[in-house]
Amino acid sequence: MKNQTLAILTVVSACLLALSGCAPSGSSSSEEALTGPIVDLQGTWKTSCVANDDIFQNRSLQVSGRDFAITFDDYTDAACEVRRGQIKSSFVNLSIGDNVTFSDNTTGYQFMAEWDQQTVTPLDNDSTQVVMQNLPVDTCRPDIKSLEVGTSVDITGKSCGDLGNFPVKGTPLYSAYRLMGDKSLFQYLTFGDGSSDNGTYPTVTDFEWVFAKESSDEPNLTGPTAELQGTWISSCLSDGYVNVLKKIDVSGDSVNFEWSYYDETDNQTCSTLRDILAFSTDDISITDNSTMTTLSATLKKFTLTPFGETESYNRHIRCGFSDWETGATRDVAGLGIEDCDFHAAGTPFTFQYALDEGSLDFTDLTIDTRTYTKQ
Repeated sequence: MKNQTLAILTVVSACLLALSGCAPSGSSSSEEALTGPIVDLQGTWKTSCVANDDIFQNRSLQVSGRDFAITFDDYTDAACEVRRGQIKSSFVNLSIGDNVTFSDNTTGYQFMAEWDQQTVTPLDNDSTQVVMQNLPVDTCRPDIKSLEVGTSVDITGKSCGDLGNFPVKGTPLYSAYRLMGDKSLFQYLTFGDGSSDNGTYPTVTDFEWVFAKESSDEPNLTGPTAELQGTWISSCLSDGYVNVLKKIDVSGDSVNFEWSYYDETDNQTCSTLRDILAFSTDDISITDNSTMTTLSATLKKFTLTPFGETESYNRHIRCGFSDWETGATRDVAGLGIEDCDFHAAGTPFTFQYALDEGSLDFTDLTIDTRTYTKQ
């Protein structure tokens, strides 16, 4: 467990050795009429879930105009379902340079961009404590004296102790990339000399992660549906029995809910994970009027995953099963059993919410009462 929590900081340091990025900074470069190789980079690219030292990780890359972006998400499990932390960086003024041939005779392009911002966000109690202990208050997080789960720390231009000094806004970054197959796979170049801002392009080829391009036929979202897109996380709070950390992912016309239950009961500590209840919906539609916003959707699935001991699960034949295993996800949609009464797939959902400058609140008390913050 300690190695996993330390890994989030190791990856932060590694971001200086590899091109990393996050949400675009809001520049207007996407309005430019682009031509040449940069056109092929536009859109969203994602990796699979891969073991990375003592954690599991996936990465998503976004290119919008001349804004370049990658998000690193860290997980505790090989399915990349239980997220521990997130690292975000952003670059602007992306420009494509010369065509190059790599040592394996594949070809690609050099490129340059400017650092804009980098943040690290712990998403469970263990990672929060590690960040607090390893990021010096005076030089790395002077504006954040205490840190809660889900709080982002801006480390742009900061001196962060053993992790080193992070680039200031505007620092140039030099790298190279290649596209493979029918231009649906992308790899970027990491640096053998450990430097990404010395004014020269890297000379050592070290391709690692493979990004697959996401389909571009997603609906052109507008209005309330577009505003709701993204990941929303609540703080660690008690549900009256144990502490719960809740996450909502909205992508296109789908919504995924993930409730992570912990053994702690103090209304603030989410450390010892016991199980995760998740359900997803699709075909969402939103009705907005002057008094309320109503979201309607269709339930797609309900799953339950135990992460603590499963002896009590099996002894009580939880949800009608006596063969539960730690970390194994089970579909529980449509079960009408005591303590396991879940709606069936295809059930319509309707609830109301309020959205205000990055804060999401459900006004339908049968769904939830806590506030969610956009990540």
